[in-house]
Amino acid sequence: MESSALTIIVLPVALGLVMLGMGLTLSVRDFKNVAAHPKAVAVGLFGQLILLPLLAFFVASMFLSDLFAVGLVLVACCPGGVTSNALTFVARGNVALSVSLTAVSSVVAPFVIPIIVGVAISRFTSSEESFSLPLVSTIGKIMVITIIPVALGMLLKVKFPKASARSEKGFKIFSILFLLMIIAGIVKNNWDSLPSYLESVALPVLVLNLAAMSLGVLLAMLAGLNGRDKMTIGLEVGIQNGTTALVIAYTILENPTVAIPPAVYSLLMFASGALFVLFCKKFWQEESTG
Repeated sequence: MESSALTIIVLPVALGLVMLGMGLTLSVRDFKNVAAHPKAVAVGLFGQLILLPLLAFFVASMFLSDLFAVGLVLVACCPGGVTSNALTFVARGNVALSVSLTAVSSVVAPFVIPIIVGVAISRFTSSEESFSLPLVSTIGKIMVITIIPVALGMLLKVKFPKASARSEKGFKIFSILFLLMIIAGIVKNNWDSLPSYLESVALPVLVLNLAAMSLGVLLAMLAGLNGRDKMTIGLEVGIQNGTTALVIAYTILENPTVAIPPAVYSLLMFASGALFVLFCKKFWQEESTG
């Protein structure tokens, strides 16, 4: 996937459709829930926006270097998505809290990603590998492919509620297929180097994913939240929108190597998320269904 019509046009447009589909699942009420559940939302956002990037820097420093480290930090900066919301629903967690955290983090992400990833580029890449990430233009590009489609989806939900409800499932399927398409392209283009890439990034990606979910649960426990909120915050802190990270790596950073950790992360998060849900349902069954 080198710079071409695919990376310049197709990937951003497809991500825009994914985010529009996310917007169809959101409403103004989801943002109002932030005020209705300030403690749980504050704990979740603190874990997502502050502790998770710090954890990614720590894991990257321990296991990785160069562009792989930048890719790991990139995926940690991305907001949650439909995957965390769906897993929360299956786990009988607090879906309203999950969607609220996804909504707020999606709005904040365009302003956070350029700053944190810029620090990662300076920290982990050498002068020969280093590349620039203009702050203002990057914020604008991320907003165009994330916030604007989400806002449009929310507007369509208000104007055409029945059609939007019928379209939700289709957009969710498209989101998964689009993610798999990008990962398939990465595998195809890096087939010869894939074993060494997996050897380099699989462990740190898994460590980040599992540690993030555990960190989310720990924060919720320290805050005295109930079982439903514990599992919800664990999923929201641990399951990020890998699709957004992949598209940013290709279309904004224009560096396929940076996309390797998000691609591996996007595959592993389904398995780790499912195991986390089983764990939560076993140990917090009463709180989860109460």
